Amino acid sequence: MPTRQGIRPIAAGSLYLTWSLGLAALLLSVGCFTPKAGPPPTPQPASLTSAEALSLYGRFCANCHGRKLSGGMASSLIDGYWEYGDSDAALYANIARGLENAGMPAFDQGLTPAQIHALVDLMRAAAKPLPQ
Repeated sequence: MPTRQGIRPIAAGSLYLTWSLGLAALLLSVGCFTPKAGPPPTPQPASLTSAEALSLYGRFCANCHGRKLSGGMASSLIDGYWEYGDSDAALYANIARGLENAGMPAFDQGLTPAQIHALVDLMRAAAKPLPQ
């Protein structure tokens, strides 16, 4: 087989390898082997001050949940009732991943884990216990 300068004919074994690698890249690019999202990080104590948490709340949450966490376009965060889970892990996941059906965006790309933990701590500190 004639060859051009610098180009060699492909052997059958290397053609199979090239095809296999190409197929694997294609499958990965369309998400066939994309791992499912795992559980959110385990809640840990926040390292931010309450003033920093309040500042974050004002920037990212107050427009929907109200300036005093008492609700607005979105639900109250101080009534002690959280419809989508009331554990620290659930609150963290709701902030990080958002609640698409409820219209809440995900904040995991805009906030650090420490900032999300600080917001969870703020909600816990401000929440009023439910009447028994």
